[in-house]
Amino acid sequence: MRSKPLENSAFIFANRRIAVPKLFIATVGTGLNNRDVATAILKSIQHQNPDFVALIASGETAQGTAQLIVKGLEEQNRKHEVHVLQDENDLETVIEDIRGIIQKYFNAGCKAEDTVVDYTSGTKAMSAGLVIAAMQCHIGAVVYITGKRGEGGRVVAGTERFNCFEPNKTYAEELFREAVAAVNKYRFDAATELLQKARTMYHHQGFLGKVNLLETMAAFYGAWDRFELEKATEAASTLSRIDRSEEIMKDWRILQKVKRNKESVFQEHRNKFSALRAVDLLANAQRRFSEGKYDDGVARLYRLIEFIAQYYGAERGIYKTLRDGSPDTEHIDLQKLPEQLREHVKESSALVQTLKLLSDLGHADATTLYQDISDSEKGKLKELLHVRNNSILAHGFKPIGKERAGQMLESVRKHVETLCRRERRKLEDLMNDVSFPYMQVD
Repeated sequence: MRSKPLENSAFIFANRRIAVPKLFIATVGTGLNNRDVATAILKSIQHQNPDFVALIASGETAQGTAQLIVKGLEEQNRKHEVHVLQDENDLETVIEDIRGIIQKYFNAGCKAEDTVVDYTSGTKAMSAGLVIAAMQCHIGAVVYITGKRGEGGRVVAGTERFNCFEPNKTYAEELFREAVAAVNKYRFDAATELLQKARTMYHHQGFLGKVNLLETMAAFYGAWDRFELEKATEAASTLSRIDRSEEIMKDWRILQKVKRNKESVFQEHRNKFSALRAVDLLANAQRRFSEGKYDDGVARLYRLIEFIAQYYGAERGIYKTLRDGSPDTEHIDLQKLPEQLREHVKESSALVQTLKLLSDLGHADATTLYQDISDSEKGKLKELLHVRNNSILAHGFKPIGKERAGQMLESVRKHVETLCRRERRKLEDLMNDVSFPYMQVD
């Protein structure tokens, strides 16, 4: 590719005399007499009012039509440059050449969103190559001229209409749809990355409103999914302050679900020991199973069993008290136990020992759970806990399969139902309150 820079053409970029220069790129054809094409391109340039013009020409048009355009640009005192393609009829070569030209200007300080390309004239390969290269480089706008057709199918002077479409709008909307799919699949960090890219490509206020809302939802559900309840409550509060948030969520058919979710997070954050937290752990495990992450899901179920034991322990009052008045589940207060039990209990007791203590204290539901994890013959959870202990997330390297994970899920679910009944709550209702929404965005 041959490139002929005109005097001082690069000075505007090297010295940053314009902070973000608007760039106009056009392919140059011949037309009937060169002048008709030159006139049309000059009108397009005037319409766009760029800071710099790059003309992409063939060997023939560089000496003809392009020189007429250059004369007009000089009269307008507009910076410009002419590039000559290697082969104006070879599409692959044209695309490669034009991409190189575009990248040159990007390296010099231009930005894709502030660049306009006009493919009205030139060979078919030149016009197609400019559009393809523009889309590959995420150019902000692609324009072309239409109007009343005269001799040879050319647009009659004075009837020109300037048409524009924005590839970045298409890119941004596609990224947004991918982000929605990522949120629906619990890939919240990936969704955030996609939305950040989309935000830089398309700046329409309505679109940015949806991006802000979805990004905040990703922050909310991502934090909740990681049990970072403090961050989740902050994001939940932010959701309510986003302009038109309820209207948009209603369009997405998730408004009532999100409202229930927000209230559930606030409740769980306020109350460390509740059936809601147990159900939240169960729902989290189910999400991991839906992703095929059975080891992760079983790890949640094991923590859920521990939590149920801690719930019963806090309910019975066997723990020491933290400064904020909440139970210290890592330390049993031996002074709160009957004297005959103290010598058999350690201050820091593991899961089985804690459940045995609660069973000895006459806690019926704790007794049922204790038998389920300790009875070699009748305990359904005992063997399953052995499987968990041999997994990569515990003490071994043996992966947990779908069948075993499902068995453990059903066994633990029954104990969660028992805990819910202690608060006169239904598992199904609480599960609906903590399950994540599935967005249907048009």
